[in-house]
Amino acid sequence: MRASEFIFEKVAEGKMKPTRVTGTEKPGSVKELEKALLKAKDRGIKLNYDKIDKIMQLICKEYNLTGDKLHNDFVKKHHTIPDNWIKKQSVTENFADGKGPGRPGDSQRHGIPKKATMTQLKKASKAKGRKGQLARWQINMRRGKKKKG
Repeated sequence: MRASEFIFEKVAEGKMKPTRVTGTEKPGSVKELEKALLKAKDRGIKLNYDKIDKIMQLICKEYNLTGDKLHNDFVKKHHTIPDNWIKKQSVTENFADGKGPGRPGDSQRHGIPKKATMTQLKKASKAKGRKGQLARWQINMRRGKKKKG
């Protein structure tokens, strides 16, 4: 069993006791943390500060590191803390359906204004062909957009 799988299983089961071990870095500790975080995210585990801390403590124990050393090595590599890094990993695509609008500038070429209102888009969506297709796509993307505030 690989270390990331072992760490993931222990965190998922809640069978981890925090320990603090000192020592020098062994190569691969940051990579192991990345794998464990991504695996937990893929399995649908909500990663909060405590879960990430438990994963880091297990890796520290395995690699004979302090928590600060692993954290600093991670920040040195990614220029962000593990909490923020894993959040950014989940945003892989901008489009809910996984497809983009096609060719850049396509909407404007087909007569859909850049800052068209929802009413204008609804009217354009009744058109045949590519213009209607692009208008419907834009409507769907706007409806799926989260509201600010």
